Amino acid sequence: MVSLYDLAVHPPDKPKWRWRDLFGIYDPKHEARTGWDIFVIALLWYNLCEIPVRVAFEIFLTPWSYPDVINLVVDLLFMVDVVVNFRTAYYDEQENLVREPSKIAKQYLKGWFWIDFPTSVPLSHIVQLIDSGSDSDTVYRLPRLLRIFRIARLLKLLRALKLVHMMHRWNESDTSFSMTHILKVTRIVSFLWFTSHFSACGFIAVAMSERVDQTMPDGSVQQVFAADSWPMRYNTIYRVEDVGLGYMYSLSLYWALSTLTTVGYGDILPETQWEIIVAIIILFLGTMVFGYIIGQVSSVISSSDETQRRIRRKIQELSAYMRNRNLPTQLRNRIREHYRYAWKQSTIYNELQILHELPTFLRQELALYLHKDLISAVPFMKELSEDCQMLLVMHLKPLQLARGQVLFRKGSYGREMYFITSGEVEVVDRYAQVLCILEKGSYFGEWAILADTPTKRTASIRASRSSGCELLSLSKQAFDKVLRQYPNLQTSIVNKAKQQWERAMKMVGENSMSQMQINNHNNNN
Repeated sequence: MVSLYDLAVHPPDKPKWRWRDLFGIYDPKHEARTGWDIFVIALLWYNLCEIPVRVAFEIFLTPWSYPDVINLVVDLLFMVDVVVNFRTAYYDEQENLVREPSKIAKQYLKGWFWIDFPTSVPLSHIVQLIDSGSDSDTVYRLPRLLRIFRIARLLKLLRALKLVHMMHRWNESDTSFSMTHILKVTRIVSFLWFTSHFSACGFIAVAMSERVDQTMPDGSVQQVFAADSWPMRYNTIYRVEDVGLGYMYSLSLYWALSTLTTVGYGDILPETQWEIIVAIIILFLGTMVFGYIIGQVSSVISSSDETQRRIRRKIQELSAYMRNRNLPTQLRNRIREHYRYAWKQSTIYNELQILHELPTFLRQELALYLHKDLISAVPFMKELSEDCQMLLVMHLKPLQLARGQVLFRKGSYGREMYFITSGEVEVVDRYAQVLCILEKGSYFGEWAILADTPTKRTASIRASRSSGCELLSLSKQAFDKVLRQYPNLQTSIVNKAKQQWERAMKMVGENSMSQMQINNHNNNN
């Protein structure tokens, strides 16, 4: 019979991937689903950059040309995304993973389906297929089709809402502290870019909509910018020979950025009625953009500096306390060095409070996941049942040592054993010689929790002089408390550990004797 613990700690082996898994239900937090979301975000960026330019410059692609086929492929990929969303599980209000296809479909139809599906339908290509009997050059010039194409392109701009939704979902997902900052900066840059890009394309669209017909020397009629439009005024003032599409977009983007972030520089001014209306809208939008950017940047800076500010505040409190107690300068420096290292290794999160708020079983499972490798590295603990190991890890206490700080000295009584989670410690004998260096993942002091009476330390332990270290301690009181629940294991564990301890002490004695002989030989010489 499989227990609840076995299912939690040892979930069933992941089945081998098969092609039919493509038609299964996808885990929303799976790496493949995350990769697909990144790909969809890249497609959204392409669409939101390309569509406003085509709408503003009234660019109509030749049917089945290379750019037209690319846009068709993008639309089809968004249709695939709709199918993927119908097959992606979701978490309900109670944080339960819902995998029933009917519930998934119902949830999707109540939300983003009505944005995803209409914006993914390749409407212009469907119309082209319907009118395939007509000449392809005349199809794009039919007023009815022109309106359909224009509406279809503008409808796809609603994908901006999906981009905002996906970035917001990622920001609230289970990400690291540094990744959260990267997502915030990315969101700020994306917001500023697309706001400027849409504003620039809108300013271009005004000039394009106010073009007039002009008869050319060869008798043909072409549309040109009106004399009072901003491209012609810029051409006249700065004597630019030809305002091409790329140059025109650069000017418009420059005007949009300067208007959104400041009040403009006066080199490009709106004059026609529609130019003034668009400028007023962008100026009004600029006040919100400016406030949003300042607020978000301040949030990123303040949150990234939260740890440093907390450390400085605690050091000031500690310094005031030590001055009030008239502690010696050397002792003050050692205490200050210890706390400075300990606080720098900590985070802005209260880990003990987070663990305390978790349910008991979940807290034990998390503790075992974090420290199981340390427990399993100890030979006499490796054979303990996982239930017993789970109880042991709940009694581990964190400890930090600054560079060169002594943990205990030889001859002192010990009641704890230690595990190294970060950095290195030096094992020092009575002659101040380093016997060995213990690295991350090592343990020491185990006999202190196995002996019936308090034992003296056989060597001194200090943090490496090149860097500090982080430890976890396990007291004899906690160890005995756990073993009392497993009386059959206690005798065998102590006997096995005693044998290992005697072998280790024999090796240490031989090394110490060799070192003494070397020192005596050097002194005689």
